[in-house]
Amino acid sequence: LPVGGTAKATFKDLYYYPGGDYKNRQTLAKGSWTLKFAMDFEDASVSLPALQKTTLNGMDVTIDAVTLSPLALRVDYTVDSLIPRTENAADGRETAAQSAIRDKYFGDLEITVVMTDGTAFTMDGSGGGITPDEKSGTTHCQKGNVFDRIIDLNDVASIVVQDVTIPVELS
Repeated sequence: LPVGGTAKATFKDLYYYPGGDYKNRQTLAKGSWTLKFAMDFEDASVSLPALQKTTLNGMDVTIDAVTLSPLALRVDYTVDSLIPRTENAADGRETAAQSAIRDKYFGDLEITVVMTDGTAFTMDGSGGGITPDEKSGTTHCQKGNVFDRIIDLNDVASIVVQDVTIPVELS
């Protein structure tokens, strides 16, 4: 079944920054452009087996969902510990302590894509989110990334999250 909706973007004026110098921008074209198009597409993603257990920095983790598509990979997981609340620095930036806590729950989770030819690549620089659940005393996390190329899912042997290998078996 097709999924999607309508995408709309409006752009105003087109500039060029010679040599990346943002103080010296040059106008290439003045005007306003609106693009609108249907985003209907076939969902090519697959859900892989989940609910496996692992650890992350000494904390118990449940892998809730793994979704793989030719464009991206996303891992949803729950840490059996509530992420501590901390205050930002006076300037609003993340403190070193906050960064260490974020890495403990999120940044340190290792995700590797293993191809059928034996090559592998890690999902470095992944984005996502962290949601504390005070009622359950857990922290729900999403971590994912867009690949640097389109991948044929038949060429993916497995996804490794920490020490858990999840085979990619397409039907």
